[in-house]
Order: sequence, then C-alpha cells, then structure tokens
Amino acid sequence: AKEELGNLKMAAMGTFQKVRNFIFELRPMMLTDLGLVPTIHKYVAAFKEQTGLDVNLNVTGAERRIEPYLEVMLFRAVQEVLGNSARHSQATLVKLHVDMGNQAVRISVDDNGKGFDTDALKETPSLGLKLIRDRAEMMGGQFEMDSVVGRGTRITFSVPVAPPA
Repeated sequence: AKEELGNLKMAAMGTFQKVRNFIFELRPMMLTDLGLVPTIHKYVAAFKEQTGLDVNLNVTGAERRIEPYLEVMLFRAVQEVLGNSARHSQATLVKLHVDMGNQAVRISVDDNGKGFDTDALKETPSLGLKLIRDRAEMMGGQFEMDSVVGRGTRITFSVPVAPPA
C-alpha cells in the first residue's frame, strides 16, 4: 500500500506540472505582470528542460513594456517558431535574439537543423508561420524566412512599437 501511495503521489505531481505548463503556454500571467522579455526568459528555460534542445537567448535594447496585444503576438510567435524547431528541424542548437529597439521589436530565430525548401513550403499550408507573417505585416512589420536544406533555418520578424517614454 505504501508503494502504491508513492506511485499515486508521483503521478499526481507529474499531472500537476503538466497542467501548470499547459496553463503557462495558454496565457502566461507573467506576460501580463512582467512583460515580454521576462516571460520569454522563463519560457525558454522551460522549453529547454522539456525538449532537451539547446536554446541560446540573447536580448538587446532596453527591456520595457510594450502594448499588451503586441506582447501576446510576439510571445505566441516565439512559441510557434521554437516549437517548429523542436518538432521538425532536428536541430541541436537554436539561437533566439530579441532586439527591443526604440522603433520596433525584432526577433530572429536561427537553428542548425536540416532546413527545408521554402518554395515547397508555399505549396503546403503552414498555418503557424503564415499567421506570424500575416500578423507582423498587418501591424506594419516584416517577416523573413531563410532556409537551406542541410543548413538550418532563420526566421526573423519585427513589429513597430511606440518609442519609450
């Protein structure tokens, strides 16, 4: 009975952690409370632990709050691109750079994975990347994707932001 109780406790703790991770991915309260950069730091740490993928995060510019809808959009885009690297690229290293510029926030994600043919991707509906492109462009920003088979992928997107006060 003692062993069974120990197994149930471990299962409950594991389930609780999975629920916490799921809630964080849905709508991290940190994003509302602390902003984009601290939330990305926490997400990258959890992502590395969950996937075993080596992710180097570099943040430049003055860390500050931006419009809440932009924080959500940029955080979701980071989630999507990192997820793609983990699921599809067979990468061992991902470099994530967040530049909190005065006029725009620019994010680039480089991986050393297997890469892909970007023309073939246009034929196949890739909803996640298409949404990032559409949202960035709708907000007056840019989206660039560069990938070479066997050499990895770089995805860069930016959105304009109000200058710091």
